[in-house]
Amino acid sequence: MRACLWVLFAAMMLVTTDVSAKEEAASPWEPPIPATVPVTRHEALSPRIRIGAVDIILETTRLSDLQRLHVIGAINRRGDAAASLSWSCWEVDTGSAVVRICPRSGEIDGSDFVGSVTLERVGPSLPSRTHKPVSFAGGAAFGAGLEALVQAFGPPSYRASGKDGLVIVDWRYSQLRHPKGVDGFETDGDLYVLFDRQGMKAVFFSRTTAD
Repeated sequence: MRACLWVLFAAMMLVTTDVSAKEEAASPWEPPIPATVPVTRHEALSPRIRIGAVDIILETTRLSDLQRLHVIGAINRRGDAAASLSWSCWEVDTGSAVVRICPRSGEIDGSDFVGSVTLERVGPSLPSRTHKPVSFAGGAAFGAGLEALVQAFGPPSYRASGKDGLVIVDWRYSQLRHPKGVDGFETDGDLYVLFDRQGMKAVFFSRTTAD
């Protein structure tokens, strides 16, 4: 009898471990950004994402930094060359929703520097949890309304409506820089935000600087 119970317990542990591993390695949300979105903002957005007391600065913070500080766990990887992606995700309760946060790094980012972050509402807030505010692009709060974002960033480069009350907006920016004595280089990115009937559903925020 004891042997049977032990086998059952071991099987349950294997299933639990397997499910946790799948959840940890689940790919971050990928927004379907149209390639035809025009650049309408010629000043780069602030690269700061803040989660409680933790700051992620696009193109400066590394996944290995976040792992060393125990902010994230395992770093997941998929793909090769230009299609490669490294990422890790965790969840926080903002007080209004549970948000899944996924810093990401592609080949162009060196597969370690964070070049983009996705924020996705995955459940309701729970009173028993510690609440941590989440903000992006220098201070826009996760959960803010569309009007507040337009006031902060100006008219979006792209806007579309979908089924079930979905609203998609994207601010595409590109800033050309010419430091003294250095050839010009460009900072490009997108701030893509998805709203549903409950409010802000997901955010994709990216930044790339190249010559």
